[in-house]
Amino acid sequence: MGTRPICEEIAHRLGRVESVLDVGCGDGALVRCLAERVAREAIGVDIAGSTFSEKWIAEDGSSHLAKCTQDDAHAMKSLADSHFDAVVTVHTLHHLADPVAALCEANRVLKPGGAILIADFAKGHGGERIWRETFYAPEQVDTMLKKCSFQWVEVQQVPGEHFLFALGKKMKGPLRSKTTMNEEAIIQAIQRVQHPQINCSLVDLGMVQDILVSEDGVSLKLVLPFLGIPTVIREYMANNLQQAVAGSDAELEIQVAEMTPAQRQRFLTLEQQNWKA
Repeated sequence: MGTRPICEEIAHRLGRVESVLDVGCGDGALVRCLAERVAREAIGVDIAGSTFSEKWIAEDGSSHLAKCTQDDAHAMKSLADSHFDAVVTVHTLHHLADPVAALCEANRVLKPGGAILIADFAKGHGGERIWRETFYAPEQVDTMLKKCSFQWVEVQQVPGEHFLFALGKKMKGPLRSKTTMNEEAIIQAIQRVQHPQINCSLVDLGMVQDILVSEDGVSLKLVLPFLGIPTVIREYMANNLQQAVAGSDAELEIQVAEMTPAQRQRFLTLEQQNWKA
């Protein structure tokens, strides 16, 4: 997948952010595109890539920066903690000597609540034979991200292709050890959260499942009819769920999954019957 299609896919999945980091930026072509389409500040790092810094003023008067520097993805010493709204890594994960270390470093430079987006070839791609590369299966990427404390992990292999996209979110804060709301009250609050455009709760639509309340926090599964929907939509629902448990003293952990065909058909039927005019 070329630079422009990848850039458009990143824009679709992340939306607009203030700052983005491209790990493994190479010649910097993607960094320049990200500075135009995704963020006002796009920084790239590569252990042996191009170095440049370009600034310009967009038509709306906003200033934009595209910059690439040489740095090691495993220890990005030039970058401060909690600086970026998003981190992307394209065609890079399989090149990393220690991908888990690099992903944990990406977590470090992300702001709380920030997103990481990975795009890379998947296990089984012909490049494993031709180029003697090692690519990862979706479940391996899922495990790597979770080892680095990313939440909302969603890994999607492109149908019919050995290519995958993975998305994860940095926690907004540490899990607290106790909850001040009792289990019944928390579950009832979550059950009352409504879909913004359908006259049904997220629970009734089958979008919220496996609610678990313990002394370590609250967790649930957000089950989407389709993966790859814009981040802004997922965040809207997640924020409403966060507000529902705001009276508790625990962080809400959300895992993302995709509906089965039967679940999706039920959702679409309810959507048609209860769509807000």
